[in-house]
Amino acid sequence: MVPRSPTRILHVDGDTFFASCEVALDATLSGRPVWVGGGRNGNGIVIAANREAKRFGIATGMACYEAKRACPHGVLTRPQYDEYRRLSQAMFRILEEYTPTMAPMSIDEGFLDLTSMDRHVWRHTTAADYVN
Repeated sequence: MVPRSPTRILHVDGDTFFASCEVALDATLSGRPVWVGGGRNGNGIVIAANREAKRFGIATGMACYEAKRACPHGVLTRPQYDEYRRLSQAMFRILEEYTPTMAPMSIDEGFLDLTSMDRHVWRHTTAADYVN
């Protein structure tokens, strides 16, 4: 009997996805505090904030006026859902190049079954062996 390979599932989650998309769409935002939200009159809530914005205490669910007060030099962007969907599809197309077995869970998150790739890539016994 051939020993069965261990199941290897990779969880993929786009980091602060909407804010990351905004930076990808506008390179001038790179390295700057960016949050997405606003509502109709700019008085809505933050729905995503990048790491730079989070350093100023900006968090999902915070009122945008509070975010601007906490980080006056930060950038509020309005959601561009069609662009986020397009970038999400591109991200998942790239992931599909590595495994045909994928389960998207949301616009920025999914699971990849890497079990069938065992003979190609796994040289160590645990994922921790791959982390520096």
